[in-house]
Amino acid sequence: MEPFTIIVLIKPVPDPRKSRGSVAIDPERKTVRRQGVPLTINLADRYALEAAVALKASGVGKVVAVAMGPPDAEGAAREALAIGADEAYLLSDRLLAGSDAVATARALAAACRRVGFGAVFAGAESSDAGTGLVGPTMAALLGLPHVPHCRSIALGDRGFEAEVRVDGREGRVRAGLPALVTFDRLDRPPKSPGFAGVVAARSKPFTVWTAGDVALRADEAGMAGSPTVVREVRPASTAKRAVIIGGDPEEVATRVLAVLAEKGVLSDGR
Repeated sequence: MEPFTIIVLIKPVPDPRKSRGSVAIDPERKTVRRQGVPLTINLADRYALEAAVALKASGVGKVVAVAMGPPDAEGAAREALAIGADEAYLLSDRLLAGSDAVATARALAAACRRVGFGAVFAGAESSDAGTGLVGPTMAALLGLPHVPHCRSIALGDRGFEAEVRVDGREGRVRAGLPALVTFDRLDRPPKSPGFAGVVAARSKPFTVWTAGDVALRADEAGMAGSPTVVREVRPASTAKRAVIIGGDPEEVATRVLAVLAEKGVLSDGR
């Protein structure tokens, strides 16, 4: 197989270790404010990046990280270089503010076209939005097959083979290139870049692009290019109340079903 480029999409999200209490919702746009908030790489994206870096030993020519966010997202993009990406691009422009999943996918797809690729890797969903829509939408925009819920991946002569888990069931998928693969979060902590990786990242190419650099029009980006309308944002209730149910197993089962029906989890007809 000829060497090719893997683009890994990196979403800068609020760092849960550093941003507690500092994350806020923009009252006008109804979106998460990222400016001035400590950011890090979305966890599922880190696993996608680790998989891409591991494949360099199997013939991948280059791993390129592509992120989209405010100027503060530079740290997350450079973190991708420390983990093992060879180049990083940050798509940062006020025109992109307020982008929903569709507008985000459109912008990232435009960036991918400019970089050029043999495959695109990304996390299946982000920790701050969790829609799971950006990857499949990008696959449609780029005309690529989409392999979802990937847990591990290996290259073959004509493409790759991926281990996937869908609805609790595991299987293997073979696909040719180019393709878009979305990775789930794994049951292990992500790898640390280490001191050597941080030092090496300082000499790797890092580029900031505007919307114009990827030929994105104003009506394709930001709130103007977003079909999703958020009407209201409310804090979630965290109050919990335990219900202790005693009796024989049949009585307990009957009462549990009744409680679930009262809470709307089950219909009255079970």
